[in-house]
Amino acid sequence: MPSVISPAWTTPPQMLSKGQVVQSDSNISGAVNINSPLLFELFKKISKDQKKVILDISQANRCSLEHYAEYWCKLHLTNTINEFCSFQQSSINTQHKWHRALVKTMGFYKSDKTDIDIVLLWGLPNYLSEDRLKGLISYLLPQCSLKAQLHLYIFNSELMLEKPANYSIVKNKVSIHHQSLSKEINCPMYNLNDLQQYLSPFKLDHSVMLSSGIQEYVFRL
Repeated sequence: MPSVISPAWTTPPQMLSKGQVVQSDSNISGAVNINSPLLFELFKKISKDQKKVILDISQANRCSLEHYAEYWCKLHLTNTINEFCSFQQSSINTQHKWHRALVKTMGFYKSDKTDIDIVLLWGLPNYLSEDRLKGLISYLLPQCSLKAQLHLYIFNSELMLEKPANYSIVKNKVSIHHQSLSKEINCPMYNLNDLQQYLSPFKLDHSVMLSSGIQEYVFRL
């Protein structure tokens, strides 16, 4: 058994469907690079003796795939970070409808029991209301291993861009690719107390304030 394998990922119906492509990083404008010490600490802990299962909700891109190829991991790359803002609010006005939308978009069913070890949510929580964030965690829990970890960025500014950014991993930095620079919306500015409530039963493991003003978090079961 090799100590390092190329990324492997499952293919639910919505994943890499027609129209979804692996992006070339050179074609995306508005990119900002940030240090992300907690993220790379997670990768450092990936053992050559035990394959890790990783869920990355950002859009597939060349640099990230090259990064994952260095580790012994199974990668679920769902290309869904942009889909969450396209839902019609009237169509997901109950937790049941929200759950069905998550199943349709991400492709995981409760019976799958995927045993995901690391969930990369990136900046998505900033774009979800309290009940949507709780619903997302409830949806992901059956897919998580007993010691699963969540990684996320929380914005500390009053305003943020109206759509989530896409993220790629470039060597020892994270490149944030903004999709729109035309409009800003209010940012929920979730604090630690909020997150401990909304992400339960995940509990805070580490938190770091980045120089960009983004708070980086890792939560674990």
